[in-house]
Amino acid sequence: MSFGLGKIGAVLRSKVPTFIRSNKAQFTRRYERRDCVLISNMFVPEIGAEYPGAILEVSRGGCSFRPASQFMLDRTGQTVVMRNEYFEVEGRIRSTRPVSYGIQFFDEIDPTIIERIMREHSGTAAEVLKPKTRQAA
Repeated sequence: MSFGLGKIGAVLRSKVPTFIRSNKAQFTRRYERRDCVLISNMFVPEIGAEYPGAILEVSRGGCSFRPASQFMLDRTGQTVVMRNEYFEVEGRIRSTRPVSYGIQFFDEIDPTIIERIMREHSGTAAEVLKPKTRQAA
């Protein structure tokens, strides 16, 4: 016996305004992403291409990577290798956004590496790239 609402559920759902209902998957991150600007490369083994850019957020379990290129191809689901001076880790692109890729790592990064990155590269891109102002003498 099925207790699903079937057609009735579909009709009821269609009556709910779209701004109230959500089709987005609900999830929480295991580790908090932290703002940084870390020059990195994203290697895509499937096509043998490597893309320079910057990691703008990082956690033990993933990162947000902005390629230097203006063009963002939908690479959701592709396996990539993230490379920089602190780590080389394999992961999967989980989302393609207008300016960055959301990448989930297959293996977690050691927390001491994250702390070192925060000491040396923390801050948002806007903060890091902001021109320095001169102090009046």
